[in-house]
Amino acid sequence: MRTNQRVAILLRRDKKILLLHREKHGKKYYILPGGGVESNETPENAVIREAKEELGVGVQIVKKFAQFKNIDNIEYYFECKIISGKLCIVGDQNHFIKDNHEWVQNNKILCKRIFPDKLRLILEKYLNGKKIYNYYLSQINFKDIRNKCPYIPELTDNIDIYENSMWHDHESVFEHTINVVEVISKMIENVKPKIKEYLAVKVDRYPKGKLLLLSALLHDIAKKDTIIPTGNGDTECPNHEAVGAIITADILKRLDLAHIEKKIVGEIVANHGIIHSVLDGIKLDKQKIDNFKTKYKNIYWELVLLGAADVTATAHTTRSAGKDNLLFRIGFYSKELGLSKDRKLED
Repeated sequence: MRTNQRVAILLRRDKKILLLHREKHGKKYYILPGGGVESNETPENAVIREAKEELGVGVQIVKKFAQFKNIDNIEYYFECKIISGKLCIVGDQNHFIKDNHEWVQNNKILCKRIFPDKLRLILEKYLNGKKIYNYYLSQINFKDIRNKCPYIPELTDNIDIYENSMWHDHESVFEHTINVVEVISKMIENVKPKIKEYLAVKVDRYPKGKLLLLSALLHDIAKKDTIIPTGNGDTECPNHEAVGAIITADILKRLDLAHIEKKIVGEIVANHGIIHSVLDGIKLDKQKIDNFKTKYKNIYWELVLLGAADVTATAHTTRSAGKDNLLFRIGFYSKELGLSKDRKLED
């Protein structure tokens, strides 16, 4: 009987790795060979069995290099070496699936469509971890961030970091970050016209909206470095905004932003959590909002949009505490941004 656990096998040869090029229902992508864990075996046992069944070889486990949740599964990734037999791809028995094996060069990992999407980033770090990439901001496709997320080692570090609190239900920091970027991308298309015009204004090389999306991608970058347990399985990330601004400053050296643009992104990352404290309650404190608008007038709409997306994209817990505040926040953001008819925010 299969469990909700899966294993995958990484084989290396001459600075290349073995991937299966899969075609399924007209879609083409790459995966690592592997399969489900049976109820009577460990992940390590499953690796040995799957290598024999799928690849026709006996393997020895070198190390487990990754573990994370993928939809409803817990997935374990093992680097292995062949110790017996001759490699022969058996493939999937499902006639809707066609697999061909391919030895892919380590330095081509980022060019491949690998499933699950975050595995591409993990493999890049595992195989080429010392390499740092420089980017043009125009190269980052925020509308397809899930499948084309740029390789930023600090971001990849958050894939297996899980938060659990009143606001996060055992949620991967990386997954939350990707969700936030996706939500903001949609919100920008539906906000009030005056906000659209504001976000379209170029700071120097790039418009404010593009800088906001980059800020969203980096806003929780420091959670791996600040996360601590608070008891009963809960966590918190104290001061992650300030620490995140420091890490962000280093990351921004790799992008082609002007000095003023880097400053704006840093300010958004450093202050993105303040809007939550301003809206902490069930009734609007006009004085607090006015003070907030005055103090952060240069990035007010960015902080409101990021706060709205943060609330919308979070995998909230079912705890009763915080529900009224959540509804209050959603109401404020909907009205302020002109998104009252946007079901994504209201949900």
